[in-house]
This record gives sequence, structure tokens and C-alpha cells, in this order.
Amino acid sequence: MSQTAVSLFWLFFDTLCPIALGYVLHARGLVTRSQTQKLITFNVRVIFTLLAFLAFWRLPLSAEILWIAPVSLLLTPDRLAGLCRFSFWGRSGTRMCR
Repeated sequence: MSQTAVSLFWLFFDTLCPIALGYVLHARGLVTRSQTQKLITFNVRVIFTLLAFLAFWRLPLSAEILWIAPVSLLLTPDRLAGLCRFSFWGRSGTRMCR
């Protein structure tokens, strides 16, 4: 199999299997809403963090990749200034973005 076919298989497998399993467990009444919320929280906090770390670890470092952090720091304040208007003394006394 080609690398593209393997990647598409894993995307399909990783997407549909959890959805199908969740549906079956919910349909049979084997999982409650609080259990589902705990599973989602665990998935976002632990699994996504681990996967992001592993994906970054496999990233080939080059000069172009190293420029991402400084350029993003330069672009972020400009975007925030253009999109948001900060009012430090609004009605609630907090920062507001409009």
C-alpha cells in the first residue's frame, strides 16, 4: 500500500471507530453523560497533548521551520490590535474585545 492509502485508512479508522463505538455504548445505555464528559476531557488534555508532542518530535527541523516562532510573535500583536479594541475601564472593569 502507498503512504497515502495508509494515511487515509488511519484517518477513516480513527474517525469512524470511536463514533460507532460511542453510538453503540449510548444506544445500549452503558455510558452516562458524565462518563462521556470525563472521556472527552481526558482525550483533549492527555491524548491530544501526547499526539502533538509526538508529531512535533517527528517534524524535520529546517531553517524555514525555525522562523515560525519569531514571525508569529511579530504578527500576533498586529492582528490583535486590528481585530480587537481593548477597553480597560468598561462597565464590568475588565478587558473587552469587540
